[in-house]
Amino acid sequence: MSDPQTPGAPPPGETAEPPFHQAEQEETARAETGGADDPLNGQITAAVAAVEAAIEDAMAVAAASLAQVVAQSAGLAMLNAVNAQQNAYITANATVAATVARILSAREVVTKEPADV
Repeated sequence: MSDPQTPGAPPPGETAEPPFHQAEQEETARAETGGADDPLNGQITAAVAAVEAAIEDAMAVAAASLAQVVAQSAGLAMLNAVNAQQNAYITANATVAATVARILSAREVVTKEPADV
């Protein structure tokens, strides 16, 4: 006795494809034929391709600009570090010079007498 076939079921030996897969295949076929059934499809496809190309070009320019900005920032950070180090040396030298000048300008030499023990 053979099994009766369920309505809508594929014939024995074949598998059923979900409906979205069929729509995807139709869309692919339409794209491959250039949308012969719709005159606007080619124009839409061309417009989308032009926008995508413009975006890709803009992304390339943005990436190059970002690299330049990072290099500029790194260079400025190194310049600031060198400047801070030079300012620290200037301050240290000024402190030593002021201290030596104060020592040399002392008029009275103070000596401590040894304390009586």
